[in-house]
Amino acid sequence: MKFSFPSLAQWRSGVLAALTRFPWNIFCGVTGAACAIISIHSGRNDWLVGQCTRLAMAAAVGMPLFFSLRMDFAAYGKPNNLVERTDLGGHNTMMM
Repeated sequence: MKFSFPSLAQWRSGVLAALTRFPWNIFCGVTGAACAIISIHSGRNDWLVGQCTRLAMAAAVGMPLFFSLRMDFAAYGKPNNLVERTDLGGHNTMMM
């Protein structure tokens, strides 16, 4: 079985698809990675390490949150707490 590497155009389209589908997840990942790098390289500054640790933990919580929200919107198209109703005049109204 012979495998070939994808072309540069396929890589670019895949990266753009991921960026447009999961922008907040990628932002949380980049933020957490940057905080880890900064806290490793600045071990003498306890205040900066503490702030980076807090920000990295918030980014770690944000990744599954934004992923689940994206999957929920992809599956249902709207948040679960909105109910669409049609009044007698034929107009659609959104109720919470």
